[in-house]
Amino acid sequence: MSQPSDGISDKDSLRNKIMGMGDASLKKSYYTQLQEHVLNLEKSRMETEESFKRAEANKNLFIALFHQASDGIIVVDLESGKFKFCNKAFADMFDYHSENPLLSFSSALPSEDAENLENALRKMASGEIRFLNNVMIHKNDGDIIYADISGSAVEIENRKYVLAVFRDMTGARKLELEKAEFAAKINQSQKMEAIGTLAGGVAHDFNNIIGGIMGLAEISLDEVKDNTDLRDNLNQIITACRRARDITTQLLSITYKTEKKYEPVSFNGIIRDSVILLKATLPASVSIKVTEFAEDDAVLADHAGISQIVINLCTNSAHAMKYSGDIRIRTSNAYVDENLMQKNPELSPGKHFLLEVSDTGCGIPKDIIDRIFEPFFTTKEKGKGTGLGLSIIHGIVKNHGGVITVYSEEGIGTTFRIFFPLAADRVKSVVAEEYNPDSVKDALVLFVDDEELLVKVGEKILSNMGNKTVSFANPMEALAYFENNAESIDAVITDMAMPKMNGLKLAEKIHAVKKDVPVILCSGYSDELMKENTDMKDISRLIMKPFSAGELAKVLTEVLNAVKKQRAD
Repeated sequence: MSQPSDGISDKDSLRNKIMGMGDASLKKSYYTQLQEHVLNLEKSRMETEESFKRAEANKNLFIALFHQASDGIIVVDLESGKFKFCNKAFADMFDYHSENPLLSFSSALPSEDAENLENALRKMASGEIRFLNNVMIHKNDGDIIYADISGSAVEIENRKYVLAVFRDMTGARKLELEKAEFAAKINQSQKMEAIGTLAGGVAHDFNNIIGGIMGLAEISLDEVKDNTDLRDNLNQIITACRRARDITTQLLSITYKTEKKYEPVSFNGIIRDSVILLKATLPASVSIKVTEFAEDDAVLADHAGISQIVINLCTNSAHAMKYSGDIRIRTSNAYVDENLMQKNPELSPGKHFLLEVSDTGCGIPKDIIDRIFEPFFTTKEKGKGTGLGLSIIHGIVKNHGGVITVYSEEGIGTTFRIFFPLAADRVKSVVAEEYNPDSVKDALVLFVDDEELLVKVGEKILSNMGNKTVSFANPMEALAYFENNAESIDAVITDMAMPKMNGLKLAEKIHAVKKDVPVILCSGYSDELMKENTDMKDISRLIMKPFSAGELAKVLTEVLNAVKKQRAD
């Protein structure tokens, strides 16, 4: 319709035409049409307003859902890499709390992680991938989160975007790792239990062998009184057997929670014995030098535990040096003052024994040095370390009231310093029981051991003491003999671990026949004796293998004298 020349609007023009019509019926017809048109316009207006209201409500609902969602949601421009939308959960996931809106990955993440995520979303937009599981993402503060990411392409205002959803899986991932770590600990515990069982069996057999050697050496020593050189050799054999016995005890203490015996010990002496063992096990390319400056070395300690500290530290040092280098062990007396106590609050003031173990190894990185005493923490390859060595050392030191510190430089080496409080009492000199043939005489002893060599050694020792012996390698035969000759037997000496019937069961059956006969139980090692609920009511004395002739004579004399006194009363 053309615009009127006088500037009158279409609406006014239409109105004038209608009003100017002379025919009333025509006016009425146009008016009706106009009224319908106005009503339609009003209806359209109301529908449009209602549509706008619904659209606004939907928009508000979308915004609320978008920002209240627990998953992180972003809409990313594929061309620029900028965020068109980003919800609160996504910003919180990466600890982005700036007043400025989060516009891109690079605003919240290190550049490498940001680039990796941008590339991943492009692949999702192209349909190459749809989902990524347990993606590790570094945050700017160094923390790590794990996320499951899904995404797909969307088009907004003729521009291509990718809609991505990030689900934070960090908690679930940590739970998985904790479960895996716990399973590893259980597995390691089972391995240690298996090693303990193996060590126990080996210890039993090893102590039986040592007992035979030491017994024969002592018997021979008594028979060659005039041959000085031969006596010296035999004494060296006996000394070596005692040292082997101590080593066995130390090995058992590593794998079993044996009862700890704290008494004043010579720390320097334990170090010397431990170094002998280390030199026998480490290659010649590892040099161990010991410097003793400590004049006071009496420490209230468990002998096996202290030896374990020295052995574990030196073994770790040898590994750090790839079994080629120098290990230096130094002892001294250190005075703990206020300055040292401030750095190590666990220390008490006064004079201490200080053990230092240094190596020329690779050193410990600064980022892990604070974790080295954690159980199961290890930097060794899988299968080459349990992660228990240093944590065990830390526990032993703590149980002794001591403190362990470490100083290390990568490429130079590591030094461990351990402070131990000195014992109030001096170390008692340990003197082996001398064999005394006059200790006890004229007793009839039932001797039972499944090792033929030990049976012969026992018979000889008891015979040299002036006693009579009835010996058996089979506990069932020994019991049958006792049942028929109980009144003539003065004492029973039996091994613990034997086939068909162990020593505890044999003692129980013997006392069922004759209640007051003393039973001496011998053991190189036994699982039964390690149990807390082991019933020892039928045992007069326990003597650990390998024992000397003097030790056996002393114990036998004590139990027989106790029986005589009891019968006299």
